[in-house]
Parts: sequence; structure tokens; C-alpha cells
Amino acid sequence: MAEFTVNLAIETLGSLLVQETKQLRSVNKEVESIKKELEFIRSFLRDADTRAAAEEEGGSDGGADSKIRSVSLFDIDMMPDSFMTTLVVDFKLVKVLDFEDSPIEYLPEEVGNLFHLHYLSVKNTKVKVLPKSIVTGRNTVDTIKIDDNV
Repeated sequence: MAEFTVNLAIETLGSLLVQETKQLRSVNKEVESIKKELEFIRSFLRDADTRAAAEEEGGSDGGADSKIRSVSLFDIDMMPDSFMTTLVVDFKLVKVLDFEDSPIEYLPEEVGNLFHLHYLSVKNTKVKVLPKSIVTGRNTVDTIKIDDNV
């Protein structure tokens, strides 16, 4: 009887340890994904800060904003407001903004100033209203993907 009880305990503990190991691997993958997202955002904001500092000193940013033509966000859970503001203010030559399935809640009014913007997707986001500047702005957006409730 004691041997049966010990064997049952060993099997139960073994099963629990396997489940815990699987959960920890899953958590590790999530942490790595979040880390990559934050590193991207940090790099983006650092670049914007560098350009802003160069402009304040009267220098040139060397055309840094001309290097970014499209922004697509994948599998992110949160995004600081400063990211959106920096994006639409500092990167004026962006042609593609794909925010589909991202956690954004609004688009800044400055989106309408993105003269080269041709594709905008806010499908499956919390955006409920498009800025008026998109319609009345200088740009000619060819494709806008939105939910039915916008």
C-alpha cells in the first residue's frame, strides 16, 4: 500500500513538473517577444531624440527621416503615446502605416501631414474616429483599412 501511494505521488509530481516546465517555456518566449518590442521602440525613440537634438543645434539630421518609409506593428500589447507622436511628427516621408491588430486607441491629427502616406490600416484597433486631417490634409491616401464601426 505504501509503495502504491509513493508511486502515485511520484507520477503526480512528475506530471506537475512537466506542466510547469511547459508554462515556463511559454513565459520565456513571451518575455523575449516583449523585450524585442521594447528594444525596437527604444531604438526608434533614441533615433528621434538624436534628430531633434541635431535640429535644435542648427545642424542637419542627415536625412535620417528619409530612411523610414513604412511602419508595421506585429503582435504587441502596448505602445507609448510618445511613439505615435514621434512617428507622425518626425518621419514625414512614411508611405505605409500598418497598425492592424495593434493596441492603438487614436491617430494623431498630424497623420494628415504625412504627404507620402498611401496606405493606412487601423483594422482591429481601438481607433473609433479618423482625424479630419486625413481627408482634408495634403496627402492622398490610396488605401485606408478600417473597421465598420469607425
